[in-house]
Amino acid sequence: QVRLVPISDKVNDYSRALHARCKAAGFRVTLDEHSDKLGAKIRRAELDKVPYTLVIGQKEAEANSVSVRSRARGDEGVLSADAFLARLQTEVATRALPVKKA
Repeated sequence: QVRLVPISDKVNDYSRALHARCKAAGFRVTLDEHSDKLGAKIRRAELDKVPYTLVIGQKEAEANSVSVRSRARGDEGVLSADAFLARLQTEVATRALPVKKA
């Protein structure tokens, strides 16, 4: 499962487009459009035990990318949206579990 977390309302259009792409690819995805602070949104995703949280800000929207936070590995940095979706498809196809950080 993936949760999309936009930082502000300015990137909601990009977030909705990415949500539609993930749904079309067959992934379970939710979009957190609450007006809470970013930390609260990330904490809610961690409490819900969501495997991947994609934080989306203005820079990510302009570069067609996402900032990936994994439940197993923590903050993984920025990836292009296409690279993340390809990685997710590979994980689903091989039924791979994310490797936990040491």
